[in-house]
Amino acid sequence: MQTRLVIPIDFIREFLEKRTDSPYVETLEPESGCNKKNTTSTHLASCVILFDVPEYLNIQPKKAWCAIPINTFKGSLLHLKNYKNFEDYLKASFSSKKRAQFKMAERRLYQAFPITYKRMFGPAPIETYHKLFDTFYTMLEARFLEKDMKNDELPHWEHYKQVMIPLIEKKQAFFSVFYHGCTPISMSLNVIKDQVIYGYMKCYDIDYAKFSLGFLDLLKVTQWAFEAQFERFDFLKGHYDYKTKWVDTSYYFQKLIIYNPESIWATLLAKAMAFKIHSFYGLIKILKSVKVDVFIKKVLQWHYLYYHKKPKQHVVLIENTHIKEEQIQGLTPISLNNPSYKFLRKAVFEFLYHQQDQIDSLRVFKKEATTQTYVIIGSKTMQTLSYV
Repeated sequence: MQTRLVIPIDFIREFLEKRTDSPYVETLEPESGCNKKNTTSTHLASCVILFDVPEYLNIQPKKAWCAIPINTFKGSLLHLKNYKNFEDYLKASFSSKKRAQFKMAERRLYQAFPITYKRMFGPAPIETYHKLFDTFYTMLEARFLEKDMKNDELPHWEHYKQVMIPLIEKKQAFFSVFYHGCTPISMSLNVIKDQVIYGYMKCYDIDYAKFSLGFLDLLKVTQWAFEAQFERFDFLKGHYDYKTKWVDTSYYFQKLIIYNPESIWATLLAKAMAFKIHSFYGLIKILKSVKVDVFIKKVLQWHYLYYHKKPKQHVVLIENTHIKEEQIQGLTPISLNNPSYKFLRKAVFEFLYHQQDQIDSLRVFKKEATTQTYVIIGSKTMQTLSYV
């Protein structure tokens, strides 16, 4: 059988999603873990590029083969073993003021809505997981429309569903979900491999943004990671503000060129590829140092906005006052469950947050049919909103 000269292997897709063994790797474990031998055998290529490999993994090529590691982009993670427990981590990582803000957001969320939290994994009706993925898609789409940005994950959504649902059923991945009643309002998808949790994707319903759902989800996942005695919580690629606040370690993703040194052609090819890749990422580093990457992102965003940006309604807060029943007379009651009034939900939920009120105590009215003025009435306070 003729062998291929070079094979590219995506670490994330092959080892985390598909859970396949590589015939080119003897061990693939966290540095502190036990070595796990790979027994897969097949016809080998002369040279392999294994990319997006976290540098903290103890990757050992097959006996008599060699590996050239090349640093590419940075990732970030939380070393759970650096702390006694979850409370110790919170005290070491966040000020007392920030910890109080977390507790306040959680308290007001549960005060405002009938909230339940679930970690979803293991056997369940397949429709359950399909519905969760569909809801996740809708939330991601809305979130990136709000940010006026393109999401690169959405075109691959069917792939994620096909790959992740079997992992979730085997408890090799899980959903972290906050529910308002029966409706998911915050979700994260996380993958488990050995003693590491990999944070894949997360999103929340933008109407509930005031309640810091992204941080509340991270609190839940991190707490469980400590309780289940994981060693690392890996946030993978991407630079986001929330990551810098949550992690304690940065690392490099690597391209690993694995080759058979007994083959002259494989050795020359590996050295040539290593030089080419080193040069490429050296150039990337220089361009980033002069902010070329920032300029390119802005150009791409301008291009996206040119074709996708939609006019937005602006809300004007008129006043907060004590409830006066005579002011309600003649107003038309409306329901937030009516799709025609979905745009009101964010303002109404912010009212609940600030007034520390409950959704069940809330009434919403519309003024004259020809206007875009609405009245929110809670248990103690009323607020008038106008949209222009």
